[in-house]
Amino acid sequence: MSYKTYTAYVRPVTEVADNGIDVVVVPDEFSFGAMIFGPVWALFHQMWIVAGILAILYLFLLFLADFQGAGLLFLGMILVSGFEAMTWKGWSLEKKGYIATGIVGGDDEFTALRRFYQLLAAGDLSLPRFGAEAKGQAPHAPVAIKSAGSPEK
Repeated sequence: MSYKTYTAYVRPVTEVADNGIDVVVVPDEFSFGAMIFGPVWALFHQMWIVAGILAILYLFLLFLADFQGAGLLFLGMILVSGFEAMTWKGWSLEKKGYIATGIVGGDDEFTALRRFYQLLAAGDLSLPRFGAEAKGQAPHAPVAIKSAGSPEK
């Protein structure tokens, strides 16, 4: 495995009684799936705005098929999709209420999440303030840290 960097995004989980947070880590890497499948990849990752924009751009390039440089434009489009896919994923998470909190490293998503929690526990990383805390009021309950997909104990 290779060591990768990940951007950690957090958001408050309002449906959890103990005011937990949801953490998602997004790798900083090239996406072959986005390069090959484009809008379908974006739909799979629930990136609706990105999928719509990519579909419009692909349809526009389809109408330019008679243009001599259309092939080169299409090649450029799929390369940009592959290189920028994870940036678009982070942008989509921010549109859903997530906040980019820090950069962590690891061999895979699990080790990056573990590193995020280690940095948080050591005080080397601070969480954004949500709700009453952000307004300068005392929180009603202690903040519990929950990871998306982590088993309940």
